[in-house]
Amino acid sequence: MGQGRQHGYSGTASMPRSTRTVDENPPTGADLVLSRLPEAARECLEELMTNTGFRFQSDLARRSYAEGKARAVLSVLETRGVEVPENVRADIASSTDIEQIETWLRRAATADKYQDLDLPVLD
Repeated sequence: MGQGRQHGYSGTASMPRSTRTVDENPPTGADLVLSRLPEAARECLEELMTNTGFRFQSDLARRSYAEGKARAVLSVLETRGVEVPENVRADIASSTDIEQIETWLRRAATADKYQDLDLPVLD
């Protein structure tokens, strides 16, 4: 039995990591680590991770976080009935600037049209 199944994860645990998407992975690496640590170590690590000055330590974490936020922007716009051209969707989805994406997310909450996000003109 694969380790993923043993812990209740989907069958993708046996797939090569490069073929899995973030959505197919088991809970975050942090979640797995935290679940295996002794209580004192877990509390220390949780405090470090929730510190407001924490910055992602890996490109994977930064990209994953940015991708999730970008999906949220598009989801909010869709929920509000805002039509977004495919090229603009691609620009939002491919952005890696977390601060910019978070700004778009706040703007998306009240947007009537995608232009309300004040997206930069991308070539």
